[in-house]
Amino acid sequence: KLMSDTLASVSETQANANALGNAFLAGEDVPLTEVVLEMQKSSLAFETTLQVRNKVLQSYEQIMNMPV
Repeated sequence: KLMSDTLASVSETQANANALGNAFLAGEDVPLTEVVLEMQKSSLAFETTLQVRNKVLQSYEQIMNMPV
């Protein structure tokens, strides 16, 4: 549940950033600083999620390689 909620949140952040970027490119009244900030938030959220996933996989591999 936690991971699926997190992935949904990251997906929503990316969609918002893309929508703002498209609005800016279409000439709507969207400040460039807001677009850049949302893009950075989206990137940071994605990178953080990716790092958490990598740590979980690394931990799983370590557990699976433990002698019993």
